[in-house]
Formats: sequence, structure tokens, C-alpha cells
Amino acid sequence: MSKRILSLVLAMVMVLGTFGTVFAANTVTTEAEAGAFLKAAGVLVGDENGNLNLGNNLSRQDAVILVAQLRGEIEAAKNFSKLPTYEDVKIKFYNAPLAWAQDNELFVGHSDKVFGFGENLTAQAYAKVLLTALGYKVAPNGDSDIKWADALAKSEEFGILENLEVSDSTEITRGQMALMTFNALGVTMKDSKETLADKLGIEMPVVEAKELKVEEVYTENLAEVVVELSNAKLVDEEKLTDSNNYKLTGFVVEKATLEGNDVTLLLNTKDGKEALVKGRDYELVIRGIDKAINKTFKFKANDNTIPAIEEVTVLGEYGIKVTTTEPVANVKERNFLIDGKNIAMEVEQYGRDIILTPYHKASFDLKAEKLTVKELVDFAGYKSVEKDFEIEIAKDDVAPKVVDVILRGNKVEVIFDKDIYNGSVDAYYSRVSVGNVSYESGRHSVYADKAEKTDTNKVVYTFEKELPRRTDITIVDVENHSKVAMEKTTMEAREIIDNIEPELIDNKVTTSAADKTATIKLYFNKDVKGTFEDKSDDEFVIDDHFTLYVKEVSNRNIEKYKIDSAKYEEDRKDVVVVKLSGLDVNNKDKDYNYILEVVNFVDASSSRNKMYRDYVDFEVKSATTAFKVEDVYVSSQTKAKTEITIAFNKAVDRTLAEDPTNYIFKHENGARQDVRDLKGEIITERNGKDVTLVLPEFNIDKYDELRILDTLKDKDGTRLNATVTHLFGVNFAGLVEKAENAESDAFKLLNDDADTETTNEVALRKAYNTLVELQEDGKYEKANHGKLVDAIAAVEKAIEKVEKDNEAKKEKEEKDNKAEATKVEKTINALPAVAKLTLKDADKVVAARKAYNDLTEVQKALVSSKVLEALKAAEDKIAELEDADADAKIAAEKGKLTAKINEAYIELGKGAEKSEVAKTTLNDAIVAAETVLATEDVKLEDLTQAIATLNDAIEAFKIAE
Repeated sequence: MSKRILSLVLAMVMVLGTFGTVFAANTVTTEAEAGAFLKAAGVLVGDENGNLNLGNNLSRQDAVILVAQLRGEIEAAKNFSKLPTYEDVKIKFYNAPLAWAQDNELFVGHSDKVFGFGENLTAQAYAKVLLTALGYKVAPNGDSDIKWADALAKSEEFGILENLEVSDSTEITRGQMALMTFNALGVTMKDSKETLADKLGIEMPVVEAKELKVEEVYTENLAEVVVELSNAKLVDEEKLTDSNNYKLTGFVVEKATLEGNDVTLLLNTKDGKEALVKGRDYELVIRGIDKAINKTFKFKANDNTIPAIEEVTVLGEYGIKVTTTEPVANVKERNFLIDGKNIAMEVEQYGRDIILTPYHKASFDLKAEKLTVKELVDFAGYKSVEKDFEIEIAKDDVAPKVVDVILRGNKVEVIFDKDIYNGSVDAYYSRVSVGNVSYESGRHSVYADKAEKTDTNKVVYTFEKELPRRTDITIVDVENHSKVAMEKTTMEAREIIDNIEPELIDNKVTTSAADKTATIKLYFNKDVKGTFEDKSDDEFVIDDHFTLYVKEVSNRNIEKYKIDSAKYEEDRKDVVVVKLSGLDVNNKDKDYNYILEVVNFVDASSSRNKMYRDYVDFEVKSATTAFKVEDVYVSSQTKAKTEITIAFNKAVDRTLAEDPTNYIFKHENGARQDVRDLKGEIITERNGKDVTLVLPEFNIDKYDELRILDTLKDKDGTRLNATVTHLFGVNFAGLVEKAENAESDAFKLLNDDADTETTNEVALRKAYNTLVELQEDGKYEKANHGKLVDAIAAVEKAIEKVEKDNEAKKEKEEKDNKAEATKVEKTINALPAVAKLTLKDADKVVAARKAYNDLTEVQKALVSSKVLEALKAAEDKIAELEDADADAKIAAEKGKLTAKINEAYIELGKGAEKSEVAKTTLNDAIVAAETVLATEDVKLEDLTQAIATLNDAIEAFKIAE
């Protein structure tokens, strides 16, 4: 029964899925309207007059005809060659269709001999069909979700009987069947949030709520929070998508996106920031949107899904986008192969989107055919399956266009109509490299100091000062992933007034009993400003922002002169570090419970929103022995249960120790489960130090590790010194391999050619030494597995920082090299056109060549070949001009020498009375001059010298005896 009628429903919805008619909200409430819906879809075709006959019952045999019609196989059913086994078929016309349905198991009878010909369907029978379609098992008794006898009652509970009055035995009409079917399409599937219509791809009439409310706050993964609204159209979309309107203590909401009635909040998990913890309770505060939903909502973090690749898109020769079904953690270039090979790639991640770009501004191989996405891990530890995707690298000729420019204080967000190339995003660097955005202030152009790509198609540019209102922003040179640049665009910035006050979202307190000091890091939800000390732009005036109290604020017990400084944490304007000294170590009476009051910080917006007064409670505890895990071992193991004992060095806080969410097991498939998920129990042993996890039917070989969270405390309130990861023995060989790889990678980075080590390289060397020191006789031992896990993690984290430093260094070198090359290009381009060159320009041409020759080989390679051709042409022209000038000078000197020779001959004729010696000397000088004059390719200096020599001879002859 269930299989045949379910087939009917599936056939119906197959047709409904192609239905394009739109019904207004709340219009389908009657049998006639439901019938019209089904008729429009072609489910009910009517009689020869088009009448639906909704008052008629639906017989079993006609239901078979309807199934055949809906499957598009009516001709096959009519012409089926076999006969059914039923003996109660009274009309021959139905033999073929019934045999067809029986043979295909689409509609079966009561038995092999009895079909139930002429019988009508009851409401109970049809209810069972619809419940089965919704994923429920309906049976008379035994293993079932819903008992047969309760089918109609459960259908009524689900709303399937809305606007209907039927009982179990009611033989339903065609109209009642149509209305029940329509109602069932709007019911959610078993253990799912999607409806039957969603599952089958049917667009149902939209029923829009008239009241705004939050239906539910939930998570489907540990990096996103979903806020489900009753009707998102009732509130301003810009407010819903403003991440500042959502507060989750300890987290930063990076992005809010709206889809339908769901607002998805992406949490900032970059740079080591934590994601949510599965099973933990959280509170989300909504404010600044609408008074109907400006409230606090509790939710429990959950994630039971394995990440997958939703889509791979080639963006151009310089970019491939990989879209996942949820954000994934620690994405590395090694997670991706091109045609089976690792290539050097920059990996950008924006929520669920990952963009791959080759390093050094190279392009992907144009012949590449396959992208392999290796195992990706989400924040719950679930792993995706390695998968290959066909790719075709092709040029994108369409340049990006600006679709919106948003102004918030000193920040300008530019949104493009497509994904953009990160290598083209730039801020002001020098006069040669001024970046992408600017605005005019009087006769000056003002450029952005910082540029950060915040999404696949968005860039935030930060200026030194707040921008004027109604400012025209000019954007240039942003490219797509084929390096096709946008057209220069000028657009008035759309100012968004920020009315959200800055507030503390987290703090971290570090104290030293020995030094009697404390360092408090204050994390705000946005960049903040305050009153700065003289000649400082990062250190705050303490009295304007902080007051330190002891025990209570109300009694005004103020501690003066114990706050030493308060300043930004390096270049982060959303983190303020407060340092205190001269503090008292707390005692058992808690006489020195300190309270730091924080006031008067404002944000960087034009509104200068001011924070509400806030407080940080802390104490300096006396130096105690660290609370730590001494051992983890399997104390008992049978097929029925496994007992794992954790030995601590001090007595535990039982409440926390017996909280099942503080112990996380990682399955070999990547799934993470706590003790509650494993249906286990926790026992604190009599000594107070040992905690035993009792796990039923636990196969330890299927699990990789056990994480003991640092939320545990000893009975005195001291927190566990660190989260401890215990690897089960079968995986130790893999851990050793991981340690050796980390050791090798660190060694390579630490043995470069640099003269000095950076701060991060010093940290890496320290982590590397800690790792290597765990070896005993050159080997890593199982006894140190906990320390080894921590040491490997420290080395890998340090490696990542050094690699980032190296990449930043490379980028700076590339930028510097480009600037030098551009400077030379400008020098060459400034030369006059070749046709206009004169010998006066020779020095400029020589200087241009020298500037090029002074470049490094890398910089020379960046100079355009066309520019070099222009320099060569200029040099050739100068050489040509110099040659022409030299010929003219030689001709002039020859004329002078000829005149001088003639003068010598005249003097010789006039001096007949001179001595023979004088005559001979002058004559020899004339012969020598004539020899120079007759020399082919004579040099200018030889002519000049000959003129001088002959002139001297003439003058000597004049005064000779």
C-alpha cells in the first residue's frame, strides 16, 4: 500500500515541480483552490468538459491510471502485454495498466489475487502515504515512527488536515486528496529543516508573516551562526547585514549576509581566533535593528555535517575559486594540486570561498586540466573527501566595474560586480605607486594609507583622516583574475552613519605574583580612539580612561598610580593593552579582588560613538603549582565498555571534571564527539585527582585522539595549564613523521642567508629546539606523546608566521623593485622624441642609460621592452648627431689647415734672404701639415695639432736670421 501511493505522490510532485503559476499567500485554502493548483500542474486533467469532479471519490484503479499519466507512461501502461494476477478486475480496460503497475511495483493489491477493484481510498490510508513520503515509517506495530492507528492524528498535528474534516474511515474525494497533498508539501521532512516541497524542488505559495520575530538562532557549522526571521522584508536589509548589530561575547562577527529570511553571521576565525565549540551554549545579542528583535538569544553550537566542495570556478589565468558548503579551517596551498602537482600558490579565504592565485604574479599553466582538492577540515574536525575537478584556464576579457562605494568615517569600502585580483589591490606607497583610490581636497589628491581585500569582490581602503561628506572617490587599476583592469571610475561615496557604540567583547588577563604585575588586553568590537598622551598617537592618558578599584566600585576604594600604561597593541586599533604594577597578591579572604573600570573610548566614525562604562574583574593569585595532566591511559577494556583514566597532578573541580563537553574524541573519519555523544559517563575517583571516562562499546582503534580542554580547573580554581591532546598508540608512527616533517621545514627556514633573525624566526628556533629536545637517543618516544603534540603545533604555528614574514618581504621587494624600474621608465620616457633630440640632450640620454645600468638584474627585467627600445633609439640618434658634428668640425679644421699652409708658402716666398736652415725648417713643417691634411679618416685633434705646429713654424720663420 505505502509503496504504490508514495509513487503516486512522487509522480504528482514531479509534475508540480514544473508548475510555474504563482499563487498569492494564503490563497490555497479550499479543495477547489488545491484542485486548480494541481490542474494547472497537469496532475488533474478533468473530464471531456474540463471538470475536475472534485466531489467524486478516487478509486484504486483510477489511481493507477493517474500514476501512469503522471509518469508520462500512459501509452506503455495501456499497451502492456502481460495480465495482472488479480481475479477481481471487472473491466478489461484496466488489465494492462494494473499489470504494468504490478510488474513495476508501483501499485500493488491486497494480495496476489485481490486488487481491491472498485474500492475507494480512505483518509487513513492516504495519510499513511503522505507520512511515508515525509520520511516516517508507519506500521501497525513493532519498529515504527508512527503507528498505523495514529496516522490520521499525526497528520492533523502536522497540519496535513488543515481546512479538512475527515476521519480514519472517510473515503476521501478527489478534492480532499488534492488539499491533503498540497498541505503535506509544506510540512518539514523527518529530522530535517527542509519541507517536502523543498526536497522535491517545488516552489510553494509564499505565506509572509506580518509580525517580525526571531524564529530560531542555530548553527550548522562552528564558524557561522544563522538567525532565522519570520519575515525579513519587515526590516531594513542594510541593518540586517551590518555585522556591528550582532554581538557574540568572545567573537567578532566578520560578515552578515541575508538569504530569504535567514541572516548568516560569519565569525572571524583568522589568525588563530577560535571557532565555536560543539555542544556549548552561547548568547547572541541583536541590537540596532528593530525593537521587535533587539534582544538576547541563546543557542547551542552544533555541527554534524562533513564539508564538501560545492563548486570550482576558473576566474582567469590568475585565479581559481573553490566554494565549500561551510567554512573550513587552516587551508593551505598543499590542499590543492594542479594536474597532480603542488605549485606555489597564495590562498585567500573569505568564509566559504577560497581563491587560489599563483605566487610571484605568475599565471596558471594554460594547459592545466585538473584541480585536485585534497582533504579539507572544518572547525568540528570533519574532513572532506578528496576530489578531482576538470578545469579549463581561459582569459576573462570583462573588466570589473564598481557597483557601490560606501563611506564609514576614514574607511571607504568599494564593491565590484565580480571577483577581483588581490595582486591589483594597493594603497599609497610612493609617488610612483599611489594605489587604487583617491579623492580631491582643494588642489591636493589624498590617497589611502591601507588597502585590504575583505571579500571576493570587496576592498576596504583606510585613509589617515576622516573623509568629508559627499566625497567623490576615484578608483583605478583594480583588475580581474586575467589582469584586465577596470576603467577609471569616479563615484560619490554613499555615507553610512554608524550609530553603534564601541564595546568590550573580550579581555585577557595575565598576572605575575612574583613581579606583582598584570597585563590586560582589552578587545573592542571596532577600532577605538581616546585621549592620547602628548606627542603620541598610540598611548592613552590613563586618568581619562581607567580607574582601578579594590573589592567594590561603590565604596570608591580607588588604587592610584598602579596603572603604568595603556596603548594600542602594535598596529591594531581595536585592542588596547593595559599594564599595571605594584599590585597585591590576593589572600583567602579575597581582600584584593581588583576591578578595572574602562570609560570614554569612542569609535573612529563621524558620529564619535562613545562606549558604555565597562569593567574587568581580576586578581593576582599567589604562585601555585600548575594544574596539569600527568598521564592518560586505558585502565580497562572489554567489548562492552572501555575505561580511560586521566591522572591530574592536583584534585579537580568535580563539576567541571564531570562535564562531558570537556573531553573531545576525534574519530578517524574526522568527526568530533564528546563523552555525551558517546553515551558515556564520567567518574571522579576517590583520590580526587583521577578522572575515568567510561565509554560503552567503544572501539579505541577507530579514534585518533582525545582532547582534554583547558576549561577544567582544580578545586582551588586554577585552570588547566593547556589543552592536552592524547594520541592513541596506533597513530604514534604518523605523529613521529609529522614531527620529522616539522623539524625539516623549520631547519630549512632557519638556515637561510639572512644575517640577522627576525622576531618570528627567533620564536621558531625556540620552538624547533623544544621539539628536538624531546628526542631520546635520536628518537621520539611514546612516553612524550603529549609534549610532542604540543611541540609540533608550536613549530607549525611558528613556521606559518615565518612564511608569512618571508612572503611579506618578497612582496615588499617586488614593490620596491617595481618602483625603481618605474622610476627609470619615467626618466627614459621624459627624454625628447627622437626626431627632436639635439646634442644638448646627450647628457640626459647618458644619465638615462646609467640609471638603467644601476638597476639590479631583477629590476631590469621589470623595465618595459618598449621603453628600452626608446632608450636605444635615443642613443643611436645622439651618436648620429655626434658623428655629423664631428665631420663638420673636421671639415672646418681642414679649411683652417689649408689656409695656414698657404700662409706658410707666402712667408717662405717673402723670406728669400732667410738662412737655409730657417727655410728648410719651415718647408719641413709645411710638408708635415700637408701629410696630415692628406691623411684619410684624419682625426680632429691631429688637424688641430698640425695647425698649431705650422703656426709656430711660421712665427719662428718670421723672426729667423
